[in-house]
Amino acid sequence: MVVRPDSVLSNAQRIAAENSEAKRNRDVEIVSILVPAMPHARMREIAAPLAGAIAKATRKRKLRWGEDFALVISTDAVHYGDEDWGGRNFAEYGTGAQGYREALEHERAILADCLAGTLAPGRAALFSGYTVREDDWREYKWTWCGRYSVPFGLLAAWNLQQALGAEPLDGRVLGYSTSIEAPRIEVGDLGGMGVTAPANSRHWVGYAAVGYL
Repeated sequence: MVVRPDSVLSNAQRIAAENSEAKRNRDVEIVSILVPAMPHARMREIAAPLAGAIAKATRKRKLRWGEDFALVISTDAVHYGDEDWGGRNFAEYGTGAQGYREALEHERAILADCLAGTLAPGRAALFSGYTVREDDWREYKWTWCGRYSVPFGLLAAWNLQQALGAEPLDGRVLGYSTSIEAPRIEVGDLGGMGVTAPANSRHWVGYAAVGYL
């Protein structure tokens, strides 16, 4: 196995990532790619060779994209509020009912502008423009924890589409909810599990589901 200089092979990190995802079907293999902080230009540089490696490996095994394998990006949407975020204030529109409504409008704009519709590199760049500061790509502009994994995954998917000669991918928003709107899942009977964070107008998380066909 050849490891490129722009990647790191870590079995410990792979196991940790796989253990973080509930894996019901033991016949499914998960190959985890952990995306670190990087500027968008760097994402463009390494997404193409990653897609080329995926295309080569799947062709060798005669795997069909969408039937035998898929690309999955796992992330929360916005982390919002002014309480219990390590002393930081993520409530750009304020808290309360009006701030919540305006934050949801901002979320819907991100979904519409960047994720719904035909996948293209420019839309991945637009997502980075929404979520990281222009003067410091390490800092949040809007607090999606997937500010690196989402645009990188989109660029990898677009490059894989080109490498495989596949039809253009079309994004569809399947759903959106928040930790305020979603009903609480009772886990007391599982042992060792409990409430990890509050869910109110001063501390909430968004959940978006988008599929590409």
